[in-house]
Amino acid sequence: APGAAGGNAMAAELEPFAVVDAGAPLGRACEADVVAVGPVTLAALSADDYAAAVAAGRAALGGGGAATLKLLLLTGRSGRTAEQVEQLAGRLAAYEIFRTMEEDLRREVCSVVEFIPAPAGSTLFRQGDPVCFCYVVVKGSVSFTKEQDDGEAVEMGVKGPGEHFGTLSTLTCGQHRRAFTATAREDCEFVVLGRVAYTRLVKKQLSDKVNERVELFKSLAALSDVPEESLKSIAFHTNTEICPAGTVVVHPACYPSKVFFILKGVCKLAWLTDDLNARQPAMPMSKRVHAELFHTGPLA
Repeated sequence: APGAAGGNAMAAELEPFAVVDAGAPLGRACEADVVAVGPVTLAALSADDYAAAVAAGRAALGGGGAATLKLLLLTGRSGRTAEQVEQLAGRLAAYEIFRTMEEDLRREVCSVVEFIPAPAGSTLFRQGDPVCFCYVVVKGSVSFTKEQDDGEAVEMGVKGPGEHFGTLSTLTCGQHRRAFTATAREDCEFVVLGRVAYTRLVKKQLSDKVNERVELFKSLAALSDVPEESLKSIAFHTNTEICPAGTVVVHPACYPSKVFFILKGVCKLAWLTDDLNARQPAMPMSKRVHAELFHTGPLA
């Protein structure tokens, strides 16, 4: 911001996920200079793209979109066609809890979610009840109260359309208990996901991924003699790492602590040195030779 002497004064530091120049979509000029004080990664959105995204969100969450969503949800789980599940997945992607799911899991979840209405004043669950459902508010609002030691109920917050409560993590982590009592402040409508159905889906997805990876490992010469049970254990404990083009996956100066299996793409093995007379070391390299070469001897 402009300083008193004509220079610039630091008005505020912006933390990660802060919105910069929120007035742009409304046609207002930015009120201050925004200066990067170090390396910064920004997610940028043009005013036109912002307006289009808002319009799409409103179409999904309100008006005819809400009516279509309700009709899709009222179709029984066992009676939903593949096309209806696909449509439902597209509608529910407007809600944060579904948008962050992988597409395959979201489609699976949309085959088991249900629609539940609740009249104003009804209690959805009480403090201390087991966590059996995750609720996404489609219409109306819900208040949360917590009973204090003296027996008085204190309101802790309110959630409305697009928000959810009863996180997915609590559905898969044993018998959690509700920390609050939830009450409908007005006539409400919810998308509801049950603990049993969601846990079954997560286990199935994990099993499918493990089996797919086992089949891949069987085709690798390095693992051709490994028993299938051991391959399942390896597949279960491996994590997927995505590396953009140009990423140095393993550097010669760092002794590798992981075994990498290429699932997609191509990697190049390169021996880089400034010394034209340097000889490439024999591979595989022992930790002792590696230490001598890179940490106690000349670095090539």
